[in-house]
Amino acid sequence: MKSVLARRTTTDIAVRGPINAAALRKRAGELEDAWPGALRQEYFAFPTWTDSGLRLGASTRLARRVAGEEGGLLAKLSIAYGKAWPPSILKSFQLAERRFREGDLAMSAMLVALCGVTKFEDRRQAKTLHILAGLLDGREVNAVEAMEIAEIDSANVVALGKYSVDEARVPAGNARESGRWTRDGAQVAANSPAVPGPPADAAHAEQMRRWIALIAESYVDSQKWITEGTFGPFGPKVNKCNIFVDFVLTQAGIAPPRMIHGRGFDHPPTAGQWADPHIDVPGWRMLGAGEVPEAGDIVAQKIGYTNASGHVMFVGPDDTFIGTGEHGNGPVGTIEKIPKRISLTDDSGSALGPPMFRRWMGR
Repeated sequence: MKSVLARRTTTDIAVRGPINAAALRKRAGELEDAWPGALRQEYFAFPTWTDSGLRLGASTRLARRVAGEEGGLLAKLSIAYGKAWPPSILKSFQLAERRFREGDLAMSAMLVALCGVTKFEDRRQAKTLHILAGLLDGREVNAVEAMEIAEIDSANVVALGKYSVDEARVPAGNARESGRWTRDGAQVAANSPAVPGPPADAAHAEQMRRWIALIAESYVDSQKWITEGTFGPFGPKVNKCNIFVDFVLTQAGIAPPRMIHGRGFDHPPTAGQWADPHIDVPGWRMLGAGEVPEAGDIVAQKIGYTNASGHVMFVGPDDTFIGTGEHGNGPVGTIEKIPKRISLTDDSGSALGPPMFRRWMGR
């Protein structure tokens, strides 16, 4: 039933109708009385994943996990910051949760920061969050009602009935569903759920490129993709530069579509395909003459190798390239971060063309 409540101040929740009015007032009063004790708990200035869930403010739990708690999480975030967040932000928190559970706390924090959330210092808002989250967790109100109490438009929470962070999708321009990578490198079947792509607006595309660069940089010195190693179905003596690129993009939630290999099976775009201006990779456009590559772009070059079509890397921050290579620490294929180069190969005679750059623009 539609909420009949409205928040007057952070310390006074008034009732505009008779439905559970006394019980709700009583419970809100109990939560307000508990506020001084809550302030003695650890204070989280940013949404932070912990072993007990996502915390913000005076240790207020926003969710134990993203899956299954989408409505409550979106409502609590909106209440905390006093504005309605779009459902697409849930994907960011899901990736941050995944990285936290893998033990990568720094990347988890960076992924949260890239959501656009700001430092949460307003103790009045923290108190409001504490009270309304308590009502929501105690099922005295639902997510929509909690947002109405806070006088925030609840349309985005209502829209969650049509939205899932695990919704399957078919990439634009591709008649087949793409596979995706699990964290151990195994490929999930094409009909498995995949994460939805982000909105295709310019601001979000720019944010996504920064996100891609951060994810790629987090793997520098990793030996998961070395030439003599095994990653998923790709075994020793296989160059895995494009596999690393595909993995990072999948982590970011924008896995490219599978390309059809000459031998008849699906695979991630090869280095040569990334470098070929005649091949369309949905969501990625070739940079034109005079455009300056930016962090999060892809750089690829056709090279006359006997066992590969070329090389592909990410453009990193501060005029760097990030990807598999042989100039860093460790065996060939170790993820390296190197200064930007005129050519991706040391053998200029084997280059079949100049480095080509692509930029994510959104689908």
